[in-house]
Amino acid sequence: MAGSSGVTESQLNALVHIERVNSGLSVVGCVFIVVSFLISKSFHRPINRLVFYASAGNLLTNIATIISRSAVDNVNSFLCQGQAFLIQLYVPLPVHCHFLGSWKGGQDDLQVSANAVAGSW
Repeated sequence: MAGSSGVTESQLNALVHIERVNSGLSVVGCVFIVVSFLISKSFHRPINRLVFYASAGNLLTNIATIISRSAVDNVNSFLCQGQAFLIQLYVPLPVHCHFLGSWKGGQDDLQVSANAVAGSW
């Protein structure tokens, strides 16, 4: 696998370490978001709720990226299948959350604009 891409094993190991360190920092950030949301009632607004739910998805994605290359040796193993499931399900989750949030916000803006135009006639 390393020979076909031109990347050496030491370079792959360096990438694995970088990925795990960054995933660990992201886990710390997710835990901070979850604890802040659960402790303080002032964070219980709709936008913060969206961030709270997105951080749960990011936490599961980070678990998959911490697994990294450990699971690819046996593609039929539970670890590899679980990692693939987490990545396929939770990597696009923040994009979908932002899309739905902006779509809903856009609908509200259109309704306000329509009411303003209708009221001015």
